[in-house]
Order: sequence, then structure tokens, then C-alpha cells
Amino acid sequence: MLSFLRKNAGTWLIKLLLGAIVVVFVFWGVGSFRSRGEGWAAKIDGEPITLEQYNQAYTQLIEYYRKAYGQQFNEELIKMLNLKEKALEQLIDKQLLLREADRLKLVVTDEELAAAVRAMPVFQEDGLFSAKRYRGVLSMNRMTPESFEASQRESMLIEKLKNLLADGLDVSDPEIQQWYAWRHEKVKISYVLVNPALLDDVRVDDTEVRKYFDEHPSEFRVEEMRKARYVTFSASQFAPVVQVSDADVREYYESHSTQFDKPKTVEARHILFRVEKDTSEADVEKAKQKALDVMKQAKAGKDFAELAKKYSEDPAKANGGYLGAFKKEDMVAPFSEKAFSMKPGEISDPVRTTYGWHIIKVEKVNEAHRQTLEEASASIRDTLKNEQAKNDAFDAATAFSQAVVQMDGFEKAADAKKYSINTTEPFGRSGVSGMPESAKFAETAFALDLNGVSDVIALGPSTYAVLQVTQIQPEHLAEFDTVRDKAKALALKAKQDQAASALADTFQQSLKEGKSMADIPASKAVTKGETEFFEKNSSISGIGFEPVINHAAFGLSEAKKMPEKPVKGEKGYYVILLAGKQPGAMDGLDKEKSQIKEFLLNQKQARILEQLLQELKRKSDIRLGQAMAS
Repeated sequence: MLSFLRKNAGTWLIKLLLGAIVVVFVFWGVGSFRSRGEGWAAKIDGEPITLEQYNQAYTQLIEYYRKAYGQQFNEELIKMLNLKEKALEQLIDKQLLLREADRLKLVVTDEELAAAVRAMPVFQEDGLFSAKRYRGVLSMNRMTPESFEASQRESMLIEKLKNLLADGLDVSDPEIQQWYAWRHEKVKISYVLVNPALLDDVRVDDTEVRKYFDEHPSEFRVEEMRKARYVTFSASQFAPVVQVSDADVREYYESHSTQFDKPKTVEARHILFRVEKDTSEADVEKAKQKALDVMKQAKAGKDFAELAKKYSEDPAKANGGYLGAFKKEDMVAPFSEKAFSMKPGEISDPVRTTYGWHIIKVEKVNEAHRQTLEEASASIRDTLKNEQAKNDAFDAATAFSQAVVQMDGFEKAADAKKYSINTTEPFGRSGVSGMPESAKFAETAFALDLNGVSDVIALGPSTYAVLQVTQIQPEHLAEFDTVRDKAKALALKAKQDQAASALADTFQQSLKEGKSMADIPASKAVTKGETEFFEKNSSISGIGFEPVINHAAFGLSEAKKMPEKPVKGEKGYYVILLAGKQPGAMDGLDKEKSQIKEFLLNQKQARILEQLLQELKRKSDIRLGQAMAS
């Protein structure tokens, strides 16, 4: 199943399920459920899920949604999405599935685990597993090999359980056909749109504005703001004093030898005579004749670079058609095959590609080879120097963080080492303006108390920082006078919305009483139309992408031609009426059949998994800890 998801992550089939699936997998691999911490979030038949495990899972879920929603992510969204409950529920599900795998005596052998870890690209160098890289990646993520491998073993156990549940499942051709026909069914609708923003006759007075302000305090709250000071530690500060020995260079060269394999490259110039995609055969032949004429001039001894500047229709003409050195796979096949078959100084006949006709002149051929230690030493030295400088910067940041605690003072610790202290302007949870990794900086700051000092955080690939919160401005309700204009605009918008809703209700009622769409008067705020036929989850002609209207339209039938009430869309309130329905055509079924089968198979597997979880929950004694139950 996972391979299917990876191969088809961009298709419409996967997009239907990806949002639900990806969040679950955030946790299948987080921590070990066998660990014990102080306190517990839940107990399953007496076996605890610790608060530490819960906090880790909740933090990762928060981070997932923060990246998904960006600056729109806030406390209100956390509550709306029920993230606290969702984190615990997913942890309970994982624990139940692990217990079931244990009951069925499923195991992941050491050999299977090792093979899976070795196959992970993140731990590989030049396509091969690197123990050094493995330890380094885990260290950067504050994990030990033991904890990671325990987590990975659990993930693989759950995958084995899911595969066992899926064993024997199949999808029949009639099921595929039925789903395809349902997916490609089409409808068209007649509609009336009442746009609230265009109801110019709606007004609000001062009393209504004040009332709106009093009744909607959440819309006028000023978010919590903080100020912080921080010290940065950049690799560039430490690089000048880093020394790399010849022995270190040699050791790196010998342990990364394949890294210095250089493939065959060709240095060439070309002259291009463009042929567009839909060009007629006559014009293609005409362009070829131009290419042949210029080729004859080049082979007769005229300067190729000058000919390129005069005739070529490619940006490289400014450099005399020079393309630099390139690997075979860097160019389109007909061009690269010809160039790599030529000798230095040779000029080709016209070569046809998707871009047009090319004349190629090879300047130099660089055969495949492995760089010698002498050739590679400069780049190796730079690599090791940069890596050591990054390590030194991190170590200095760590030492400073510890010194702040030991000396009981951020400023004292900075003065002792003569470090410069930077200060921020007040910032919110979305980040610090102009700072790299500003969201991470803000997240760290908002997790601290006043005067709290952070651990080391990364502000980019080679810069670290330690920060201290110096000021907290609590969230508070704005003074009415400072937001009067905003309150007026929101009050007006709310009143327009109410008026539009009432007007749409009136139109809906008139249609129910037997009047037609033609009887509804159009105006600046009221527009009417009829769509073309459209499919599920697609854009609607004349309306645009409106999932709620799309969904309502496909709920209509000859027996029920209208929804119960107007549908609120992005632009306003829609009164819709079924104007036609077409069954799904089966034309493209063969092309999508295998994907649909895999998709429906995954649906069946998901249903079986959900049924298993419900049964396991029914049989288990699940108790929430005090912190979760409150």
C-alpha cells in the first residue's frame, strides 16, 4: 500500500485520501510505547500511555498543522480541529494495534529491521548505507539508534498487521465499473446568486456597530506579543580558525571514494533553428534547409561562434552557442546521443529535437574518471572545514546556554565571552519579521516563561541561537475606539449577509410555490445563470470551484430538484435548481482501472482496520488520565 501511495501521490485518487492518511502516519513511528514516564495520559487494560508520549505526539501534530496552515494556524484552529483529542486517539489506536499484532504472534526480525533501515535514503551516501550518517541524522533529531529502531520495529509490525487484514481482499470488475460511473456522473443546474457585498442599500448606525463589537469580542482580541533577546552562533564566525589536517582529508577521500567519480562530459556549442510543436511539415523542412546552409558555412571554416551569434534562436547565442560541459542525461536524447558520439572539433549534420534543428560542434570530451586525492583535496578541505565550523558553532551555543544557567544571567554570560546580544521588536506566534526560521524562533519563545532561556535552536543550515524572553504582552481585548472602523466594516458585512440570506430564502420559497427562474428579478446583487454539465469535485462553469454547491447539486434528483434551503458559497447565497443529469460515460475506464482497483482495495482495508479498532476498543478497558479527562 505504501508503495502505491508513493507512486501515485499526485493523482486524484490519492488526493481524496491523503489528508486523512498522512496525519495518522505522523505518529506511527513516534517514540516507543513500551517506555515509562511520570504520569499517564491513558491506560489500556492497565498499560499506560505516558504523558511524555502524549506530549511528543501532540507537539508533532501541532507542527504538522502549523506547516499546513501557515499564518492561519492559531489556538482557535487547534480547538476546532480537536487536536488534543486526536493526538490521544491516534496513540490509543497505535497501542491497540500493537497489542493485536502481539496476540497474533507477528514479529519483525532483526534482519527485516536492518534491511528496512539500510534502505532508507536519508541514511545513505552515494546509494549505500552510512553508519556515520545514520548516527548523525538521529543525533540531529535527538534520537538514539535504540529508540529509533524500537519505533521503526513498531511501525513495521503495524504494517504487517494491516497486510494480514488485507490478505484475500479483492475488488470485482462490477465494483470498479460502478465506482467509475458514480465518479463520472454529470449534472447541470440553474442558479440565482445573491451577493451580500453588492447590497448597497444596507446601512449600520453607531448603535449597531457598538453592539457588534460587544457581541463578538473574539474578533477584536489583540494577540499575545513577545519580545526576546538572543545570541547567534554562525559557522562563518568559526571557519577562519578551523584547521583540517592532510590525514583528515585522506580519510574522507578513502571513505567517500565513489563521491569523486566524475561521469563523461562533453563541452559543445550549438546553433538552433526553432521549430514549434504544431509547425507544418513544410515549415519543418524550411527550417532544416536553413540549418543545412549554416552547417555548410561552419564546415567550410567559418567561425562557429560567430555563426551562432548571427543565426541561432537559442539564448546561448550571446555566448557563441556555448553550452559548457554537460552529462549525457542533461540534454534531450537526440542531441546528447549525437554530441556524445562526436570527437573534439567535429561539426554535426542538423539534428532534430523537440526544440527544432541543431548544429553541434564539440569543443572537448572529458572522459569518465575518478578524481585523484590531489584534485579533490581542496573541495574535501572546504567540506570538512564547513562541517567542523558548524559543529563548533553548535558547541559554542550549547556552552553559552549552560553558562546562562550557571551564571544566572543572560547578559553576564554574553559579556563574559564578548558575544553581541540582538533584540527583537514585539512579535506574535507567526514569527519575527525578517528573521530566518522565524516561525521556529517564535514557537520556541512562546513555549518559555518570562525571562526563560531556550535550548539551542537552528536559524538556518549553519547558524544557531539561544534566546531569552524579555517581555510578554498578554492577549487582550482592543479598545473600541482603536478598532471602530474594523467593527463598522464587520457589522456591515454581517448585516449584508443577513439581508442576502433573507432575500435568497424569498426566492427559494417563490420557486417552491411554482414560479420559475425567469420570474426572479435580476439586479446588481442578484445574478442568474445556468451551468454546463460538470462532474463531482470539479469547477462549475459560471460559478467556479465551490465544493459545497457541487455537493448539493449531486444530491438532487428528478424527485428532489432543489435543496431544502439556499446554499452559502464563497460569493454569497445560491438558490439552485437541477437542470439536467447524465450517467457517467465509461470511455476512460480501461486507463484508470488499475488505479481504481488499488484505491477501492485500500478503502476496503481501511474499513476492516477501523472495524478491528472498534472491536478492540469495545473489548478493552480504556481509561483517560486526569489531565486528559479534565
